[in-house]
Amino acid sequence: MPHLLVGKVLIISGNVGYRLATFHLRLLALAAAALGGASALASADEIHRSNWVPNVGDLDRGEQPLGDMWTFRCPPGGSVRASVDTKDDTDAGQSDIDPVLLIFDGQGNLLRFGDDEAICTFPPVCGALCPSVRADCGEAGRHSIVVRDFGAAEGPGTPCQEGGGYELTVEVSDSGGQSLSEREVRLGGGPRKVPAVPRWARDLGKAPVGPILDDEDVPQGVESDKVTCVIIGPGSVDCEVSVGTPP
Repeated sequence: MPHLLVGKVLIISGNVGYRLATFHLRLLALAAAALGGASALASADEIHRSNWVPNVGDLDRGEQPLGDMWTFRCPPGGSVRASVDTKDDTDAGQSDIDPVLLIFDGQGNLLRFGDDEAICTFPPVCGALCPSVRADCGEAGRHSIVVRDFGAAEGPGTPCQEGGGYELTVEVSDSGGQSLSEREVRLGGGPRKVPAVPRWARDLGKAPVGPILDDEDVPQGVESDKVTCVIIGPGSVDCEVSVGTPP
């Protein structure tokens, strides 16, 4: 192995120098991979969307409320956590909606109805709380989240009558509990639209036939004392007792 001593510096040539260079390159590659892994983990986090919904008011029997529908991908055996928070609609630190949240599977079956499970950042003027729920997705498919105003809110304070803004937070996990990235979840809807309204929603007759899910007819939900009945098809009604589920 040839080498040269210059002053107190030993210059090594040949295989040893090549091995040292290769070792340093491997260290750099490992560091880059570690940073890439950290970035991937950071991207697999909660997904946020902001939008606005109108006040619903009193609904006639069979009437579909106006609201937003968001669609997302959930893998087989996966789960979803979803919540809605309020915004400052009054410039006085209060919200003017009583938000509710419904999660449907790919066939239009109601998985969870959310209402009053969490404290809102901006308290609704009608005295309501915010929805925050978790649901098992079951089979794979394009699931849906409906966000809307509850309707004619009753309770202390002034009724929510003007409509208002909200922030939707969604986190989807696979069957092993690993959080999926925004790209994998493919959350679409609201002002971003979606490729198509789910077929089961179109079959209701009043849902739009195009990718218009922003302040439009959303699937009918009839709530009474936390009991939700959702019409999922001709002559078919699915009812579920909504139980508050902590986020």
